[in-house]
Amino acid sequence: FCKLIHEEVRHCRAAGLADRAPNGMNNYGAVLNDIGLRPLFDKLLEEVFQPLGARLFGDEGDRVTNINGVDPVTENWGGSTLDRHHTFVVEYKPDGDKHLDMHIDACDVTFNFGITTPDNFEGSDLTFCGMFHHADHRKHQFTYRHSRGRCVVHSGKRRHGARDIEKGERSSLVMWTHSESFRGTNTYRDRVRTMVLDGEFDKVCLSYTHDDDYLKVMPKKHHFHMKSKREVDAEGQEFGAGTEQSAPTERRWVRICANDELLEGAGKMVSFERENEQVAVFRHRGQLYAMDNRCAHMGGSLCEGDIEDLGAHVEREGDPPPENWKDGVVRCPRHGMCFNLRTGERS
Repeated sequence: FCKLIHEEVRHCRAAGLADRAPNGMNNYGAVLNDIGLRPLFDKLLEEVFQPLGARLFGDEGDRVTNINGVDPVTENWGGSTLDRHHTFVVEYKPDGDKHLDMHIDACDVTFNFGITTPDNFEGSDLTFCGMFHHADHRKHQFTYRHSRGRCVVHSGKRRHGARDIEKGERSSLVMWTHSESFRGTNTYRDRVRTMVLDGEFDKVCLSYTHDDDYLKVMPKKHHFHMKSKREVDAEGQEFGAGTEQSAPTERRWVRICANDELLEGAGKMVSFERENEQVAVFRHRGQLYAMDNRCAHMGGSLCEGDIEDLGAHVEREGDPPPENWKDGVVRCPRHGMCFNLRTGERS
């Protein structure tokens, strides 16, 4: 089954039938609901996943308290009343989606199947941390390595992410399931209202998208990466928690391109691997501007974004044009966050 699903996704993508990104975080893969497989997974949700969800994340009448002598320590997340799903395949590879930043899912219960064999890839382990409404939501709980045909089931509101893939390709079939009735309860609303945003952390659980203290506490050479827990832990032992050794620096000129190679409204990026930096150079109204290429939201590549006048940008938002309306604004191609080319500020 896993092999057939994987092949079907590749055939559909090659035929141009699966052109929607799997979700707001992954770029590579396919939404299975879009390629004729919704009825199959509707039936699987009804007969397999909803009963399983009830046993693990259902109400007190359904939820088990003992699995092979171990308390699963789970809560009610609507598992007894799961009624809809978003099912997709995601693909990780070094020259594509290399990792997945720490996050919580846009669902109540997640079913995540490995559909490639472990000998196809190196790295890409899943890191699980605490629940989003608990004080330990940034503390490491478990590291999981995918195996084809095996499913990891977890609450969508548990912080987790995929580490950097070093070689090969890993694909997973993921079903995000929802319970509309549970989301209407006071229990759900109270948990959302008490979501924890900071607190104690293990570096392996930090998110460059969601944590305001990420750039301060994560060693620079790990910025916008998801190194393995072993590498991150070794960094902490070598330099001490919350500290970093500063490498010697030197000022030097770096050639980006010839002046006439960078066209009006275009951008070009240069990567400095040792410094873990990416610099984008843009041309707007004949002038050149340089800034960090990585979007502050999810690390998207700004040099691939569209550029326009600040005046046109704010007018579309319904505001009057400012005095600096000629300033250029670049829009991140991933989620649309905009930045002023002259100041670097978010627009």
